[in-house]
Amino acid sequence: MRNQSEELRFKTECNALRHRILELEEELRNRTAPVEPPGEVRERDHRIGERLMSAVDRISDALFLLDNDQRLLWANHSTARFSQTPLEDMQGRPCTEVLFCRHTGCEDCPAPNSLALDEEGERIIRTSDGSYWEMRTFPVHPEQGQVTGVIGMLRNITGKRVLEEELEKRQRLQSLGVLAGGIAHDFNNILTAIIGNTSLAKMLVHPDDKVFPRLCDVEKAAIKAKDLAGQLLTFSKGGSPRKKVVALDKLLQEATHFALHGSNIKPEFTIDTELWPSEVDTGQFAQVINNITINAQQSMPDGGVIHVQAANFRVGADDMLPLRSGDYVQITIEDEGQGIPHDHLTKIFDPFFSTKRLGKGLGLATAYSIVKKHGGFIMAASPPKRGSVFTIYLPAARVPEEDGLIPESAQPRHPGSGKGSILFMDDEKFIRNIAGGLLEHLGYKVTFARDGQESISLYSEALSCGKRFDAVILDITIPGGMGGKECLQELQKIDPQVRAIISSGYSNDPLMSEPEKYGFKAVVAKPYRIQELNSALNKAMKMP
Repeated sequence: MRNQSEELRFKTECNALRHRILELEEELRNRTAPVEPPGEVRERDHRIGERLMSAVDRISDALFLLDNDQRLLWANHSTARFSQTPLEDMQGRPCTEVLFCRHTGCEDCPAPNSLALDEEGERIIRTSDGSYWEMRTFPVHPEQGQVTGVIGMLRNITGKRVLEEELEKRQRLQSLGVLAGGIAHDFNNILTAIIGNTSLAKMLVHPDDKVFPRLCDVEKAAIKAKDLAGQLLTFSKGGSPRKKVVALDKLLQEATHFALHGSNIKPEFTIDTELWPSEVDTGQFAQVINNITINAQQSMPDGGVIHVQAANFRVGADDMLPLRSGDYVQITIEDEGQGIPHDHLTKIFDPFFSTKRLGKGLGLATAYSIVKKHGGFIMAASPPKRGSVFTIYLPAARVPEEDGLIPESAQPRHPGSGKGSILFMDDEKFIRNIAGGLLEHLGYKVTFARDGQESISLYSEALSCGKRFDAVILDITIPGGMGGKECLQELQKIDPQVRAIISSGYSNDPLMSEPEKYGFKAVVAKPYRIQELNSALNKAMKMP
């Protein structure tokens, strides 16, 4: 809504315009009289009128006057810019020809029926280029009370509308994220049992056994389910990015080529030679590029070109973007497809919105959430005859630490022979059972705890007997009990040399992205295979 000072200014301008119109009408009537007014009076009126018209023409809002037949009697220069028509070509023509139909089409035109002649009116107009305009109308009442026309005002409120839609979008994502995070947590616990048991079973049978390929198929299907749960986590409160400062030029090219591998689409890059680096989670950034390019591939079944641009960009206070002022990297991905219908543009980042028969509606919602968690912004447009254009803004950083795309996980390795004792804490019995089988297969001796209090008791008991657990694996969330973070704080009081690994299927805590900051040596995210569990143990035991 407009603040009071703007409202007062606008009404003052409109009142002045009303008075001037009445003066002009009176002057027209006086011109028919046999006696003309003195020359000095006409000169004074002329100077006042010029000053008034000059002030009105400097107003950024479009102001115009219509008669009872909806024909344009007068307009300021801002109206001409909105209409893209010279002022001299506008006067006397119906407003539908020179104002609205050019932008909105007759079905959205606010004239003539919806322009009330006897009362003030207000409405929002969206033009074909995606801009939003607020239109206000005021009737002109001469002294006898008969309405002789309408004063209209058009104000561009695109920036305000974009910010409002962005806020609504984030609120929807936040509420859905709470639900999605809870579902993903339980889902990942179940997948841990499926993937873990399958991984262990593959170790127990010979590759030539008939059951081995079946186990591989089960594992592949479970990994796909894990990816789906990962997307749920990404736009929920969990899935915090593990960010590093990287050079985006090579990272952007590698992620795009990887996403388009095997397709009939060719990428073309235009990247600044001195592109600023950015602090990103390279795996999540690759997921953003992948999700956008999948959208482009589906809109170009016959192939084509995707144009990828990256440039340095400074956001100022007047840029009308939901970003803080500062330095950003602007990435633009434009395809040559069919484009996005205007009524879908405000929905494509909503979770579970899809126009495809087999679509899950998570790809662009995930991309939106990832970019937001990086402190950036993503927007989409579909200019006429130009396909779809996605624009991403990422905060710029200082010095890159690395230049290449880092895979989300290393290639699976055959487990080595583990030695030592492990304390494993999880509130779910079936998780303890599968973890015990995996750890024992790796060669470790395992002791189990249901919560933090039991873990502390078992660890203290072992120390009192002159023994120490070689590592502890702690679940971050224990409903109704002490979780991994609080448990480690107590264990460090007992043994400052404790080697702890944090594990979770879902958390909005930065523990999963910055474990070392809280004293943990490694992370193993549910669901995990035996190789990932082994890798986390090797890392924890080798760290000083």
